[in-house]
Amino acid sequence: MYFPRFVVSATVVLTVLLILAYYVTGSSWYSLIWTALGALVLQLGYFLVVGFLIFRSGAAKLEQLSARDEERVNLFDGTGSLFH
Repeated sequence: MYFPRFVVSATVVLTVLLILAYYVTGSSWYSLIWTALGALVLQLGYFLVVGFLIFRSGAAKLEQLSARDEERVNLFDGTGSLFH
């Protein structure tokens, strides 16, 4: 995920949320609170997506390693041992 694009997008979304919350409530304080809650939700979502991407890349590496291990076992006639 490209971080500068996320920052620009999050800023635009939070600005729109701030304007809409002020339009609906008419209160600066409520609109700031709603914007802060929106920022927390966006940050949590970003954290979860990055965590998923890290988990997925780790799972792919583990799958590659297990494929290499299977090749290694096949080198020893499927027994896994050098001595017969």
